Amino acid sequence: MDPDLLNQRLEIYKEHITRHPAQFEREASERARRCAYYQGWTRDRLLGISEADLFDYISGLWATLGWGNKRYLVDKLVRDNGFDPLRSALADLTWGGDPLVSRWDQFKAGIRGCGPAIMSELLCYHYPSDCMVWNRRAYAGLSQLGMRQLPLHNYQLTGRKYAELSLEAKKISERLKGIGLPDATLLTVDTMILFHPKASWVSKWGNSWFKDI
Repeated sequence: MDPDLLNQRLEIYKEHITRHPAQFEREASERARRCAYYQGWTRDRLLGISEADLFDYISGLWATLGWGNKRYLVDKLVRDNGFDPLRSALADLTWGGDPLVSRWDQFKAGIRGCGPAIMSELLCYHYPSDCMVWNRRAYAGLSQLGMRQLPLHNYQLTGRKYAELSLEAKKISERLKGIGLPDATLLTVDTMILFHPKASWVSKWGNSWFKDI
């Protein structure tokens, strides 16, 4: 990561917050709401989730915003994986006792149709101080900050690589705290990466990254 590029981005974001405090508060409130909702799905609650609630659980993710027919997406997840194996895998991913690297790789190997965008978003809501959101936007945003050797394809994002990227995002969250955002998490980092008025990738990617699930 290029420290000069990061400093520039931090200054731009700080100026944005200063000029638009109400917008920042709304975004912070939405991040907190999402964390509270998904953390409310405890391991036992996930293991007993109904198909109707599973639809709400999956369709509420940012990663599914690009899907016109979310019912088709959720039905396909159930059809391809089986309902019980799917909810068990979701419980293990978010609440399992194994290290993050192992939970990531086990879920990725065992569940079809849930890519890094869904997996990382769920983990970020449960562990916002330690796990980042990974999608095409994150790829483009970190590239803009000079980070190299980023995984371009889903198969390249192993549990180990995801943990390494989350550590890099955590460094950015610490810098955000240093500019006056003491409650900054990796979800805040995700918002900062999105916000950059001169970033060419905004128009390039549009909403296409949402389907990289």
